Amino acid sequence: MKIEIFLRSFLALLFFPLVALQSQVDITLDDLEYQNGEYYNMYSRDGSQWIVTGLTGQIGGPHTWDFSTGPTDSDYAFDYVLPTTTPCNSDFPLSTITEVKTGGADPAYMYMDFQIGVGRMNYGYCQPALSPLSAVFAPPLIDFPSTISFTDNWTGNTTFQIESGAYIFDINYDFTAFCNAWGTLTLPNGHGDSCLQVNYLEHYEIWWSGIMLQESYIRTFYWIIPDAGIAVIISSEEGTTPPPEDFDYSNVYSRMYESSKFPTPREWTGAIDNNWSLAGNWIPNGIPGIEDDITIPSEPENQPIVNSGADCHNLVLESGASLTIQSDASGTGSLITTGNITNNGTITVQRYFSGNDMDWHLVSSPVTDATAGVFTDMYLQRFDEADDQYYEITDPTHQLTVMYGYGLYSTLGANNSVSFNGTLNTGIQSMACKPNGQGWFLLGNPYPSSINWEAVTIPTGISNEVHYIEAATGADLSYVQGTGGTGSQFVPPMQGFFVKAFSQATLTIDDNVRSHSGAGNFYKSNPENLLVLQAAGNDFINDTWIHFNENAGVEHDGQFDAYKRITESNPELPQIYSITPTGEKLSVNGLPETESVSVGFIAGTSGVYTISAIKTDFPIVILEDLLTGYKTDLLNNSYSFNHNQGNTEERFIVHFTPLAVPENGFAQFNIFSVNNQIHINGVEEGEVIVYNTMGQQIYSGQVKPVIDINGHKPGAFIVKVISGKNVITRKVMLNTTK
Repeated sequence: MKIEIFLRSFLALLFFPLVALQSQVDITLDDLEYQNGEYYNMYSRDGSQWIVTGLTGQIGGPHTWDFSTGPTDSDYAFDYVLPTTTPCNSDFPLSTITEVKTGGADPAYMYMDFQIGVGRMNYGYCQPALSPLSAVFAPPLIDFPSTISFTDNWTGNTTFQIESGAYIFDINYDFTAFCNAWGTLTLPNGHGDSCLQVNYLEHYEIWWSGIMLQESYIRTFYWIIPDAGIAVIISSEEGTTPPPEDFDYSNVYSRMYESSKFPTPREWTGAIDNNWSLAGNWIPNGIPGIEDDITIPSEPENQPIVNSGADCHNLVLESGASLTIQSDASGTGSLITTGNITNNGTITVQRYFSGNDMDWHLVSSPVTDATAGVFTDMYLQRFDEADDQYYEITDPTHQLTVMYGYGLYSTLGANNSVSFNGTLNTGIQSMACKPNGQGWFLLGNPYPSSINWEAVTIPTGISNEVHYIEAATGADLSYVQGTGGTGSQFVPPMQGFFVKAFSQATLTIDDNVRSHSGAGNFYKSNPENLLVLQAAGNDFINDTWIHFNENAGVEHDGQFDAYKRITESNPELPQIYSITPTGEKLSVNGLPETESVSVGFIAGTSGVYTISAIKTDFPIVILEDLLTGYKTDLLNNSYSFNHNQGNTEERFIVHFTPLAVPENGFAQFNIFSVNNQIHINGVEEGEVIVYNTMGQQIYSGQVKPVIDINGHKPGAFIVKVISGKNVITRKVMLNTTK
């Protein structure tokens, strides 16, 4: 093979930039990246002329290019595999993906990586049957950056060696690229799409033994379409000077006719049942993916039901067809579409309520045209930021605003669900927040899928925190972007949530924040230097976070903190929080390193409660009860205490320094039970108090190694040992006699 033909083949096809782009829009590294198992196929003509007059040289736009007809001399397949499955992997240790080109005489391998903020990195190629020497690029070649816009330009260069017979040649390669035209195109399979044209001028020098043997130029045009990447490539003949932009004859002409990124049309048959996620219910057989175009006809008796995560591109419901996104005790379905929704049938989105959840919920609508009548026999309220109050909605025809949250009180004792019917919300949604009161705005998830709060762009004027109510307990759950919190980063579908605004701002979200993940992934982003305190009592728990961060302030700063919204709907719920120097209550408190933090506690019911450190990175955590004077080492013990109505809320201090450690702490302390006996080791004197789970005191006396407990039902008991200012509590199980 001649050197120039060898180079032309690789520069034109192996350096194939795989960019997914829409006309005149920015693209990201995700658009550039092809993953393991993905592929595309191309018709091509290499090394011989083809007339391309009128296809090259355009600038600006819009233009229309018809590539439905053209040369079919060769049929190349480009498959993406892991480097470890290829023969030259050891020569490219940094490569994470390999493009394998087949269809010619011998397979060839291009070794790549996709780097955030950099672009597509090419480490080199090999073609073992042609040359035992791998062409290792020095430096690696970035052929396309991680973001590209219309009119962008960039350059690149590298050096490598190739082997031909008994000779090894040094190659100097460089290019300039300009994204200079846009429009639409049509491919051999009839696929039409918007596109962007990239004009590449490639230059290389061939050296041997310090002598430059050849200097050549090639001009290459790439047509890029959304999702599927480079769809057409046309390269000029080589020349000793740069070829003109409107050249008439190509040396390489390749057209994509198949890609794993092309949407697959699928039609619902319901041949087996109504499960969307069952492959046998679709033609062709297979579960729809994010790139698939879906049609649901009315004829099948089994109409589709989504009961888990479902995806598709375009969605069409024919007249009489139906689609149900189900919600029941086992969970709530989720649907993400990336294209258009044509609804000539009925789309229903369900929201399940447990009969045990006879309490407040925060809700929102996933469709554009829902009314208050959806919540028949329930109490629906709107929230007014100006006075921090809820107001009843009594008109069933009241239009529910998209991305607005509502308070809902369910009085239905049995399990039930409500149904939203209409057009699903997609795309950009926004809500203006102009504080006139305390700055709390009740918004809502507008999509039939979760929102990933970590993916939301939070504008200046709105705090990083999101709050929602846990229906089973009435507790306020919060999550701080980039930090974590007592709740989840995922706001479920049809979930209302609070945000805190300090000044006028608009919160805008789009399809990129959608996720199938639910709301159960607590502590998703644990920060360093974290303490999580948990208060427990009456079979309820409540948490608060304290974390040290040198960039945080001592007061709520909107970046590392979340306020504590005290709930009054559940008097049995213990609520714990930290307190800033000015008295602000926080559920998540980021602050600079300090020796101690004030901790507040409130509960609407008197009784015995327990505070524990359920997660900590600190070597010392001492809880001081200002009411009793007791200090407890929370690294080894929990602290139980009596709470009475009227007790001060600012009752505790948590210490992080050795100065707070009691001098006579319980170093080898242990409590355990055997049948109806409580055994106490490590304490010689002090007081023992035993409570049942109702908070009633059933025993009080001096410390001794063994204490008999009789006359009570078998079960769990709380044992508190007090020695001086030290206190330790343990839960034990006793088989006492009645």
